[in-house]
Amino acid sequence: MKRRTATLRIDPEQLKALEHISKTEGLTVHRKQNPGFKRAIDEFVEAEAVFEDPLEGQLIEEQSGERHSARPVQRKTRDILDS
Repeated sequence: MKRRTATLRIDPEQLKALEHISKTEGLTVHRKQNPGFKRAIDEFVEAEAVFEDPLEGQLIEEQSGERHSARPVQRKTRDILDS
């Protein structure tokens, strides 16, 4: 698959929220600032190639308002992206 670069434009308020989330989670917003990024991607690719995903190819639908399985940061991120 050919890689493509994309630019994401978000409101300053949303960027501030994402930066707060990244600080809370101990992650960086910008991948170039994360020294473990390449290793993490390599590990992800390896896992995708080696391990079988029992849910692969199955449609999973979320019921309206059903976000109980997400952690607080995940819920906030979804709320930001859904607005």
